[in-house]
Amino acid sequence: MRPLLEQVEFQDLRVPLVNNFDARRITRGDDAREGLVRQIASMVRWTESVQWMADYGAEEYVEVGPGRVLTGLIRRIVRGARLVALEKPAQVEEYVRSQ
Repeated sequence: MRPLLEQVEFQDLRVPLVNNFDARRITRGDDAREGLVRQIASMVRWTESVQWMADYGAEEYVEVGPGRVLTGLIRRIVRGARLVALEKPAQVEEYVRSQ
């Protein structure tokens, strides 16, 4: 996967990302690329990533895509979190407009 991702330009991120490979905040495009490469063959640190976000002030979590699996997992990790599940593009557009 690395050779393919090396061909893609990764710009620095406008919004910080918690990389689920090592459960840390990243802002550099090169770090995002490396995280994608490394998470393919490594365990995802989902619980630690969500807990990191909660510890640093995240109060609302938005799941985009079909189903609500991640929303359910977050509910168990961060009690009292505001959870939003958006399954359709129109829902995403409406959510973005409301922010």
